[in-house]
Amino acid sequence: MEELIQKFIDNTISKEELDLLKKWSSEPENNALLQKYTKDEYNLNLALQDVDLDLSLESVLQKINNEEKPTKRIWPNVLKYAAVALLFVSATYGAYMFSLFNTEEDLKSEITLELNDGTIKPLNISEKIFFNVAKDKSKVQQEYTKLVYENNEQEGEALVYNKLSVPYGERFQVLLSDGTSVFLNAGSSLKYPVAFNDPKSRKVYLSGEAYFSVAKNKQKPFFVESENINVSVLGTKFNMSTYANENNNSVVLQEGSVKVKTNNTLVKDSLLLVPGKQVKLVDDKLLTEDVNVNKHIAWVDGSLLFINDKFQNIILELERHYNVTIINKNNALNSIRYTASFKKGEALDNILELFKENTNFEFIIKNNVVTINEHRMK
Repeated sequence: MEELIQKFIDNTISKEELDLLKKWSSEPENNALLQKYTKDEYNLNLALQDVDLDLSLESVLQKINNEEKPTKRIWPNVLKYAAVALLFVSATYGAYMFSLFNTEEDLKSEITLELNDGTIKPLNISEKIFFNVAKDKSKVQQEYTKLVYENNEQEGEALVYNKLSVPYGERFQVLLSDGTSVFLNAGSSLKYPVAFNDPKSRKVYLSGEAYFSVAKNKQKPFFVESENINVSVLGTKFNMSTYANENNNSVVLQEGSVKVKTNNTLVKDSLLLVPGKQVKLVDDKLLTEDVNVNKHIAWVDGSLLFINDKFQNIILELERHYNVTIINKNNALNSIRYTASFKKGEALDNILELFKENTNFEFIIKNNVVTINEHRMK
């Protein structure tokens, strides 16, 4: 655990490691050790008696914020809209401390696995365990933020399904029994067989957004079905987004090829997609365009990348990423376009502050609700 503490101090710790550190530091003796490391590193004036760790870390945060400010680069106006590049050199300790010691809201939104019999199992991302997922004693290994299913296919046997649900503010990975890797974004769910026993196909069901790296199998094509569009592949890497509240149904291909088709029985449409292209469902028709693939898969490692995106769409992604509600009372912001990049762990208030520097608005964060108002002249 000393290695995790040092990573925390060195600003190289991951979100998953932070969750482990948080759980570990809940024990009094471990809490004391963490204080000792903090004291040694930052030369804080901590007495030998018990000290409130939150206050200690708040002091560290204040010191860092006073000494370090993120760099930014502003792009000029382009084609009648504002394009602002907000580039961070590195994530500040503030984001880490916020996620480590302000987790009351996180406890209300759990990652869950629904078994075939309807049992709901909460998944604790600080655990590394095996557990049963079917009556035939099939097991899955949980490795913190990842589920790994064993290859136990028995052709002709009935399909047994699991459903993984990921709330706002979280991401999770599942390695399916055929070797296909799926990263689920916040506010998403995936239903899939514990083992792909169907001899002719592999089929899963998506709600929300996921990044797929599909294991190749020419004899058993892989299908991803959603409410409005379906994707069929043999082996490839692609991102699929189907958020119902955003009326967004799209597929972005990183490598390989996929076939996308609509589910509308009256207006059928389908096409083949090549790498670097995005297909969108617009008025029951599939439309393609060239895209920056990195923009659409940045979320997989916890980053945020906006390229010429409207503020009203950026808000939706921030809500998912940080598990907050954003109320925008400054409608003039909605159509303004931004280009911005934020690394994993950046605090939401830092992001809004940099947007604010380039556009006139004010914001308040209270009880997981962000309210954006027009700028008030003093």
